[in-house]
Amino acid sequence: MLNAEVKKEIKKNGFTLWQIAEQIGVSETSVIRWLRSERDCRNQQKVMNALNELKSKKGV
Repeated sequence: MLNAEVKKEIKKNGFTLWQIAEQIGVSETSVIRWLRSERDCRNQQKVMNALNELKSKKGV
């Protein structure tokens, strides 16, 4: 999945990058930096895991 798609998925589900960052336990700046580059899939997976956790808490 491309980072642009990850960002779109976050927005589509009504979350912000700071909420994702808080769920992971990092700063919003870190998440922004991770999603700026397609190089590291591990960080993208952390973001997707956090999104899925938030979605399950929200009941989406």
